[in-house]
Amino acid sequence: MLEAARCALCEVGVLQANDPMPPFTVRMSGNLNFLAYPPSGEFYLVKIGLQNDLRREFEGFSAGHAAFPHGVPRPLALSRHRSFPTLVTTGIPLTPLGPLSMRSPVGTLRRSLADFFARSSVAFRVDAASAHSQRIRQAFEGLPETLRASGERYIEAIAADADWLPAVRQHGDFSVNNLGMHGPFLVILDWEDYGRECLPGYDLALLLLALNGFSAATVRDNTRDGAEHAWILQAGSEGTGIPPALFLRLLPAYLALTVRMKTEAAYGHALQSRAISALTTALHDFGTRQSAGEHR
Repeated sequence: MLEAARCALCEVGVLQANDPMPPFTVRMSGNLNFLAYPPSGEFYLVKIGLQNDLRREFEGFSAGHAAFPHGVPRPLALSRHRSFPTLVTTGIPLTPLGPLSMRSPVGTLRRSLADFFARSSVAFRVDAASAHSQRIRQAFEGLPETLRASGERYIEAIAADADWLPAVRQHGDFSVNNLGMHGPFLVILDWEDYGRECLPGYDLALLLLALNGFSAATVRDNTRDGAEHAWILQAGSEGTGIPPALFLRLLPAYLALTVRMKTEAAYGHALQSRAISALTTALHDFGTRQSAGEHR
C-alpha cells in the first residue's frame, strides 16, 4: 500500500518515477490515509481505498473545492495502483477545531460556518429523486420493530414540512473532528459520505448531535437563547433557511437517516446503537411535546 501511495504521487507529478516516498504520516479510518510531505514544502493527502472505490469521496472533494476553494482540498487524481483505488488531493494547513471552540467561537468561525451552510444550500442543490418523507420512512423501516409505531406517527406529523424543503447534498460527516480553520476560512475534510443524504439541515444536525452526546434533548437545551450552541443553530438556520423550530422537530428524522447511512457505510454497531438509543428518547419526547401542544 505504501508503494501504491508513492505511485499515486508520481501520477500527479509530485514525485518522479524513481523518487522514494517522502516523509509521511499515516492514519487508518476505514480507508488508509497518507499525508505526504515532499521537499517542495507543500503536502498532499493520498487515500487508499480499503473499503470502497473512493468515487463518492472524489465527487465530494470536487464539488466541495468548487464551492469552497480555500477550505476544501483540491482533488488531483482518482486512479488505481497496485490493485488499490487511490485518491490524491492537495493539503490545506489548518488549526483543528474542538468542542471548546464551538462554545466560545471567534467572529471568523461564526461567519465561515454560516457561509458554509448558505453557499452549500445553493451549490449542492439537486433535483429530488424522491420525497424526503419517503426516505425518512424507509429509514424507519430498517429500525427495530419497537420504534415502528411511534416512528409512523412522527412521520405523519412532519412529512409536509420535510417535503417542503429542497434537496441539497449533504457532506454527511460534518462533525467537529472534520473541521478546522485556515485563516478566515473554514476547512472541511473527509467527504466520503457526500450526497448520501439530501435532507437540508442534516449536516447541522450531525454537528450539534456530536457536540451534545447524540441527545436531541441536550441539543434542544444547548441551542436555546443564550446557551452555548445557540450561535450554531442560528448560523445553520440562516444558511439553510430552515426555521429553528422546524429543525428541532426534524431531529428524530436526522437520527433515523444517520442510522441508515452509517449502517450502509459499515461504520460499526457502536454508533448505530448510540443513534438508535437517541432516536428512541427523541421520539418519546416528541410525542410528549405534541400532546402538550409545544412546538420547540
